[in-house]
Amino acid sequence: MRIHEIMSRPVVAVTTEATPAETAEVLHREGFTTLPVLDRRGRLAGLVGEPEVVGYFLGEARRAAAPYGPDVRQEATAGGLMRTPAASVHTEATVADAVTTMLEGAQRCLPVVGDDGQVVGIVSWRDVLRRVILPAGSARS
Repeated sequence: MRIHEIMSRPVVAVTTEATPAETAEVLHREGFTTLPVLDRRGRLAGLVGEPEVVGYFLGEARRAAAPYGPDVRQEATAGGLMRTPAASVHTEATVADAVTTMLEGAQRCLPVVGDDGQVVGIVSWRDVLRRVILPAGSARS
């Protein structure tokens, strides 16, 4: 089975210019823990998730609590918070290849890219469970 058969779409992502607040809003609204970060051409730049966003806001709170320290606040963006490099899989990759990549990278989801490098979908553990594992189990019953 190929990834394009089970991936979720359309892709919910943020751009490298998104603020931490905008990123937090998308994570919350969509119920995701991790989002792809796209560059201006729609290509994968990295991944940003709850740990990076919460860590950013925790740092902001600590800076606010230390009024005599230097103000090192910068305009943060998803591009500055994201994890790189971000593993991805091609639309024609097998589910087994994607699962291996997710396990090796301890990732909960994996962006799916097309021939042109554009992010066209995302595959998560939930997609694998819902579209591969559960149907296989019901076929055995």
